[in-house]
Amino acid sequence: SGMIEVVSNKTYVLDLYASYPYRINSIALKTSSGTCTVAVNIDGVSITGMSSISVSSVESVTNSSGAYDVAIGNTVTLVASSNASAKDMAFTIGATRL
Repeated sequence: SGMIEVVSNKTYVLDLYASYPYRINSIALKTSSGTCTVAVNIDGVSITGMSSISVSSVESVTNSSGAYDVAIGNTVTLVASSNASAKDMAFTIGATRL
């Protein structure tokens, strides 16, 4: 879980070096105002089903459907784009340890 107060069109590192293998099952996202688009990546590759998530002030949960396993040493990032004054973007990653 985390929050980005002022969203920019950039890549945010969520897990720099995974300590153990896990599967990313879902992500919940919400802004306090404004909108943006988000992708969740593992080592620069988008997780299937999470390559273009629209984020707004209405909470939404997006489930992954493939390419979702994180190996030891992988980096997990959140890529924000198409920012339209998005603020206070809260997120929670749903994951299962493998």
